[in-house]
Amino acid sequence: MFKLSGSIPRKTMQMMLLAAAFFMVLAVTGPALSCDVAVVSGKYTTDGKPVLWKNFDCSSDWEQQVKIFPAKNERAGDYFLLYHNDDYMNLINNSPIMPQSGANAAGLAASVAAVYEDFSPVHEAGNLNTDLVQKAVEQCATLEDFENLLKTWPLTNRNRAISANYVVVDAQGGAALYECFTGDFSYGLKYIKYRKYDANTGEVTDDKGQVVVAAPANHPGFVNRTNLNNFVWYNSGVDRYLRAQDLLTDLAQSRSLNAQTLMQVVSKDVVGKQANNNGDSNYSTTYCISRNQTRSGTVFQGVKAGDDPLKSVFWTALGEPSVAVYVPHMIGARGVTEYAYMDRMNSVGTMQDTTDNSLLTIAEDKLEISAGIHTSNRGSVLTGPYNKYINKNALARVQEWTFPLENTVIARTNEFVRQLDRDPVLLTQEHLWAFTSYCGKFIYDNYLAQSAEAVPWTLELPGTAVIEALEEELTEQEEGDLLCEDDEGTEPGAAPVLLLNIDDDDNAGTGGADTGGSNPGTDPPADPENISGSDPVEEGGTPDLNDPEAGTSPDVDVPEETPDNPDDNNNDTSASGQDPTGEQEGDAEAGADAEPGVNSGLADDEM
Repeated sequence: MFKLSGSIPRKTMQMMLLAAAFFMVLAVTGPALSCDVAVVSGKYTTDGKPVLWKNFDCSSDWEQQVKIFPAKNERAGDYFLLYHNDDYMNLINNSPIMPQSGANAAGLAASVAAVYEDFSPVHEAGNLNTDLVQKAVEQCATLEDFENLLKTWPLTNRNRAISANYVVVDAQGGAALYECFTGDFSYGLKYIKYRKYDANTGEVTDDKGQVVVAAPANHPGFVNRTNLNNFVWYNSGVDRYLRAQDLLTDLAQSRSLNAQTLMQVVSKDVVGKQANNNGDSNYSTTYCISRNQTRSGTVFQGVKAGDDPLKSVFWTALGEPSVAVYVPHMIGARGVTEYAYMDRMNSVGTMQDTTDNSLLTIAEDKLEISAGIHTSNRGSVLTGPYNKYINKNALARVQEWTFPLENTVIARTNEFVRQLDRDPVLLTQEHLWAFTSYCGKFIYDNYLAQSAEAVPWTLELPGTAVIEALEEELTEQEEGDLLCEDDEGTEPGAAPVLLLNIDDDDNAGTGGADTGGSNPGTDPPADPENISGSDPVEEGGTPDLNDPEAGTSPDVDVPEETPDNPDDNNNDTSASGQDPTGEQEGDAEAGADAEPGVNSGLADDEM
């Protein structure tokens, strides 16, 4: 119940006024932050690894970046966030950071889809759904830790509301979706009620541990949601929920669930209900999964239960996923490719971090317009996207090179992780950072060239050098054995078994070139995360794609430490200051689903 007093603090009054404005926006347009999430059990994936997915939709906030932050909890370790800054969040939470998803060194990842309380504007004005994502990756190593966080979070967040669907995976085999809700019209200390959907079994339990729905015999191995749940059933997103469910069901039935299919089949999907006169050149994205207002995608590829969480991969698509290329960040690298958070580069290649944007996001954003995919890719918190239509023919032309480019990176990442599996000695921060850094530059340079192979892949994976060294030793040993044979007439000894035998078929990838070159340099770097934007990191510059030297392995700096806490030292100047609300999915545009005119793009090598 509300408790009114004779004097209302200034900040509370500001929140009440913002709540009233927020309610009017919702009443007219519906929410703009319309997201899609899913969690897949490792028991049902092709590689035994759990997968988390999110597409983030927001008409007004296209800026996106990825950064890593220092550990606040020893169990959780350093953590990554995909986020943008928001002035309203800064007002109610003393931090502008609005995370879309996150992951930490313990192998736990979390993401969220908001469930808007349209009829409770005061709750909505004090909603901290995204803050809980950051707290989860800051403090939690397991699903049990996350459930304890749900119990304790209200104690330090009085008068703050939670209404959302969270997907969480850990390195112990845990994978679940949580429908969370702090209740209708409550004020003060708010208990978080939740329903847990176990992706491993399909069992549903409540916050008291009571079974709500027993594990079904035909559980498909995944759980997905958009912007509604059992607590707030009247919200938007039913069409996108059903579309994602159909895609995931097809993948489950064909035994094709894995990180790659979540990226390329689900996250990039552009099929939705259409008006009868719509064609591929003016295709409405209102009911699509990847649409005009989709600003980023996340696919977290975990590890098998009990495996080393440092082999987890935090994949992010900065920009609309159907147009962008997913970039891998190895969790054990303790660093983020500069192209995922630096937002300026001068003619000599010096980079700067001045806003909450990134070079990868900017490149994708420009391509949407220059390639004719969208006539407008901006929007308003009041009206939603200025233009919801996509030219799928133009998109198909772009995907002729983005899919092969992405396939190359996926295949190389799979190969790299398999090497780490075969020889744990290679699991070092140096190797993980070299791979992460190289992938970022490889993707960015080819993306600017609008090609899958303008800059060929030249990174030699660490196992290759080890094998060559062993082969040299074998040659010397064989020579010695032959000498012994000549002297004594005995048979030579058997050659030792190579521990890192890389098969040719491990190098699958439709867009890749033959491996070669040398390992990147490992000189100590400047601070890789430089949140304040001062003292920018310098690189060797953007290569001239006509230069025969372009595309060779760059020197790669190994980050030694993570940056300062963004809550204390964030110096961003780009936050829009707009209330993150707005777009309504609108009334259904009559007509059957149309087949997409886009590339399916899957490589032969599955994840």
